[in-house]
Amino acid sequence: MELTNYDLAADAENGFSLELIDPKTGKKAGVTIEVIGSDSKVYRKAKNDSLRRMSKAIKDGKEIDNDVESVKLYAPCVTGWSGFTWGGESFEYSKDNAVKLLTQFGWIIDQVSVAVEKRSNFTKKPKSN
Repeated sequence: MELTNYDLAADAENGFSLELIDPKTGKKAGVTIEVIGSDSKVYRKAKNDSLRRMSKAIKDGKEIDNDVESVKLYAPCVTGWSGFTWGGESFEYSKDNAVKLLTQFGWIIDQVSVAVEKRSNFTKKPKSN
């Protein structure tokens, strides 16, 4: 096994274009979201930060809001999108808008999380030796 073919962190940084599925029809929605993978530095930092927050909350006897933690974990992995409107206006990508989008629409965060966590979305087949 040639290990240089398995630099999953570098692959995750390259990104993946997720085409959303409309939750009402089950068909492609014509909207794409660009994401980086779970082996990326951004995701690993967000995951570590989330674990620290949850550990502290447990230690302090506070409740953990899983929805908020999911947004904090996956919003940094969103790097762009195309095709969204909100209230009839174009809804352009920004880091703040990624948080707003994932906070408001649970069905989108469900699809984003699956895409981010699926390594095969980011990896290429290893070269034959």
